Amino acid sequence: MNNKALILGIDFSSDFSQLAFLNDAGEPESISVGQDKHFLVPTVMFFNDELKEWSVGEEAINRSQRESGKVVTNLPEALFYDELKDQNRAMMKAYIAYFVKLAANYTNGQIIKSIVMTVDNLTVEIMECFYETIEALGYKKENTKILSHSESFIYYVLNQHKDVWVNNVLMLDFSQQGLVYRRLSIRHTREAHIADVETKKLDDVLTFDNIKTDIDEADKILEDFMDEELNEHVISAVYFSGEGFYSGDWKNTLKKTCNNRRVFKGNNLIVKGAVYGAKELFYISNFSDYIISCKGRTKVNVSMEVNHQGSEKQLVLSKIGTNWYEAGAVAECILDKPTIAKFTIQSPITKESENFYIDLQDFPARKNKTVRIQIKFAYVNENKFAIEIKDIGFGEFYESSGKVVREEVTV
Repeated sequence: MNNKALILGIDFSSDFSQLAFLNDAGEPESISVGQDKHFLVPTVMFFNDELKEWSVGEEAINRSQRESGKVVTNLPEALFYDELKDQNRAMMKAYIAYFVKLAANYTNGQIIKSIVMTVDNLTVEIMECFYETIEALGYKKENTKILSHSESFIYYVLNQHKDVWVNNVLMLDFSQQGLVYRRLSIRHTREAHIADVETKKLDDVLTFDNIKTDIDEADKILEDFMDEELNEHVISAVYFSGEGFYSGDWKNTLKKTCNNRRVFKGNNLIVKGAVYGAKELFYISNFSDYIISCKGRTKVNVSMEVNHQGSEKQLVLSKIGTNWYEAGAVAECILDKPTIAKFTIQSPITKESENFYIDLQDFPARKNKTVRIQIKFAYVNENKFAIEIKDIGFGEFYESSGKVVREEVTV
């Protein structure tokens, strides 16, 4: 090991968590717990009532069996089941500190510069909790990032040989919480390359209980599903991940899948994708000309029609591929005809576009080009944004009327 600062990736999954770092060769390397190449850490926490301290993983399980305290499972979702914000932050701080210590021990005390954590369902609550606790541990927010599993999947695949992703790439992640389907397609347009992931849960197809009941029947169900999927999409590679695929041999599914395509099985794809994401964001960018389109990222461009120097132009408020909780804009305009504002939603993926309008007839009736407005744009959630338009007056000539209109749009 050299003295170069470490770049870490943490997979915060509901069943097992994992840790990896960017090694000297510029590739992700998993970090084991203990001396026996054990990479999976149970996502379990325990709080000792007497000592007032948290423990993580196997230690948490062992201590819960002999000490008095509280066991927490179903993380990371359990962080937000109640309103105990301080406790939640303390849990997250203990969780991240545990993995930071593991990395420091594994690398003989190398300094950690950047941390990327990845979760299945990225929510505002998890994001806020992560950034608050990461700063409490002494790391700069600008050197850290939190990604969805779908985004980690994209970064992982893009860093493989292009033969792997010449066509669609399928990932099936089978944990005790269920079977998750992700399909990555790379779309090349004149403007940009778009890496788009479709994500869906397949609880109606297969559950973990099906494995326990009859693994052969479960294999047949998944074989039939893969048969339909492979007929519908041209797929060049398939990744099988999660505990479910280590129960039984899945011989029929694998036979169906392996025909003329690359097939992989493993548990560390997502955590390695987080490290590749950290490499892209904080070290060397190899995919700056790619638009990332997946769960947690915006799917469309949103713009407002304005008149600039005598010609109609589009004022861009939000672009596709932005983390929705970071997508926002504030702009000021002077209205030529203060009766209506025209906006356009455009999808670079489908090439479809549609217009919508916000009525401004209740704004003050003033002379032409003396109504100055402020436009605020922000996403409410992943699939809905809000536009707020406010009359802010016109210098010394007209005071603000205080008139505000707000409209939410589902995309």
